[in-house]
Amino acid sequence: MADEFPPPLDNAEPPLAKVPADIVREIVSSLRCKIDRDRARYLGETWRAQIQLLEPVPPPLPWLLVPRSVGPPVFHCVLSNWRTHRYFLVDSAHTARFFGSYDGNWLFVSLHQKDKHFLLNLERPYLRIDLPNTCLRSFLVPPFEHLQILVEVGIFIVAATFSRQPTEQGCVAAGIIGYRPSSPVEDTWHIGFWKMGNEAPVISQPMNEDLEVQDLLYSRGDEAFLFLTRGEHIREFRQPIFPLPDMKTKVRYFQRRGGEGDGPVLARYLVESRGELLMVVRLGTREPHSPTLAFRVFQQEVRNVINAEGEVEAEHHWAELPALEGRIMFVGRGCSRSYEVAHGYPGKEGIYFLDDRSFYDHQIVFRSRAQRRYHCSDVGKWSGTPPQVRQCIPEYGPSNESSPVWVLP
Repeated sequence: MADEFPPPLDNAEPPLAKVPADIVREIVSSLRCKIDRDRARYLGETWRAQIQLLEPVPPPLPWLLVPRSVGPPVFHCVLSNWRTHRYFLVDSAHTARFFGSYDGNWLFVSLHQKDKHFLLNLERPYLRIDLPNTCLRSFLVPPFEHLQILVEVGIFIVAATFSRQPTEQGCVAAGIIGYRPSSPVEDTWHIGFWKMGNEAPVISQPMNEDLEVQDLLYSRGDEAFLFLTRGEHIREFRQPIFPLPDMKTKVRYFQRRGGEGDGPVLARYLVESRGELLMVVRLGTREPHSPTLAFRVFQQEVRNVINAEGEVEAEHHWAELPALEGRIMFVGRGCSRSYEVAHGYPGKEGIYFLDDRSFYDHQIVFRSRAQRRYHCSDVGKWSGTPPQVRQCIPEYGPSNESSPVWVLP
């Protein structure tokens, strides 16, 4: 981490060193970010003394990484009221496509948009773990209807997550994957699994349009990868994924919910909170600059019903939550997380969102740099009370390299 406010070189007294202690106490008690407190220590002995009296800061919340077409990415800190912090990032990642993150400051990175996938750790900037770039696909050989051949083809990953830390033995990865477009049929996302070590992923095709995936998470309670689909169903893949004959998969079909007249659904996310599975629905308009208008949050419910044969069967429903009730949720594909206001984050309740509209553009990674336009402007917080949506960062134009991404501590 770069030091943004080093101590004076000439031993001169900082200009705020003589601020009265009671005022200093009020200021520093509002600082919830460790970096802000560390910077305040340089302001004088009174500041250091008052900081020493405070309770430790709460664990950090995710940072927002915003790529730029010129210059290195910018890091915004929610606990610092969206101010920027400087973070060292290897030069090669300045022009990378980021497609998600994982706990422990891991970033999913693609150097050349559609290949050269790897993991980068911000705390250990030169630690790099390779991820798959190809897979084997089976193709029919005309005119022989039953003859298939396996061909190695390139893939590009748009979201991913792990079953555990990627450096731990037995880690399994899952991702949402695309192929190089050769026909309109390729404009769909596929599910992929792989063991760490750059092994080629095993691909699961969408069974129909209603089951095309839009988000994923790993549920430790279920010991399963869960994929949210366009139809708001969940495709479940239980551990062990490998060896393949042992993989257990099913679809949790959900009853259609009401309230579809709220406006276009821009995105759907899976989040685990308080031991429950939630679906966060992002609503908005087709306004190109900042389309997000509101969010709705639903909790998975399983109800026992009597079917036509008189038998009891489980029925899945999405039940809407009337309020956030102290939740702090960060939503992003494959990296949504939920925190609690009560754990040291007063005033932070809300849903924090980033601009991921480019997820739906299957062709963007194949365009020339001059033609790529990743959206970066629709970033902010939804509070659930007027004004519901607040745009929280300065105006950023489109990036030629990547959409924004959360950095998970």
